[in-house]
Amino acid sequence: MENDFLSQVGHKDLNQNNLTKIPKIKSIPHLLYKEGTAALIALVLLCTMAVLVDAPIEGPADVQGMPSVHVKAPWIFVGIQQMLRCLPAILAGIILPVGALLITVFLPFIPAGWRGRAAIFFFLLAMTLFMTLWGYLA
Repeated sequence: MENDFLSQVGHKDLNQNNLTKIPKIKSIPHLLYKEGTAALIALVLLCTMAVLVDAPIEGPADVQGMPSVHVKAPWIFVGIQQMLRCLPAILAGIILPVGALLITVFLPFIPAGWRGRAAIFFFLLAMTLFMTLWGYLA
């Protein structure tokens, strides 16, 4: 009985037949109701904002009137758009973004210790912020 798992974790009632049950956290239905309620509240707030606040949509685009230099991509792609202006298309549009995504995906498996992984993560985060700000300010 000494090699039993419960003896290794320090269970007190090992020698008795009265083993104490480990309490479990119930996620269904209690947690599911709380998460569903929070999601519905967020949806109602978002729909209310969409009805009350006008979107900043301008008139139809004039192809002849606006040069392509002033066209801005959505905020998430503005860094890639700025890289496309300065670097070759295959490098800026495919290799660098896919490489950054792959590094982010495989970050937990990189054998660099938690400080090394944190350094890689914060470097990628800093580069993303830099590219976004550079795209907006340029």
